[in-house]
Amino acid sequence: MVSVVIIILNLLLSSSVILSDDYLENLSVNTGETATFICDLPEKYSNKQADFYGPTGRLLITKTDEDIASGDRTRFILEHTYAWTWSLILSDVSDDDAGEYTCRVSSSSVDQTLTIIKRFNLTVL
Repeated sequence: MVSVVIIILNLLLSSSVILSDDYLENLSVNTGETATFICDLPEKYSNKQADFYGPTGRLLITKTDEDIASGDRTRFILEHTYAWTWSLILSDVSDDDAGEYTCRVSSSSVDQTLTIIKRFNLTVL
């Protein structure tokens, strides 16, 4: 009970609010195949860019590829199919790629930043 009150107080006093999709999508891919993480956004965020984070919390890719290590640029592709759909395409999947990936879309306002998060759990077979 005390921890719930502390969490609520932290959220109220925090300068950022995080909205999370409760659904964790599980993906299973064989080694060497391609994994596609599809992030469909609510309409009000359709003009925002999605960022994808890997199992280590590292930003994997942006539209300019500036945050991707040079060796990974050929394996990670960011695709923007529709105004509301962003996809991370990971080719040549290896055992090291297993883990949780997130899709985040942020919009800044004067008092807060709202972030929509979709989570994916990648299992490599």
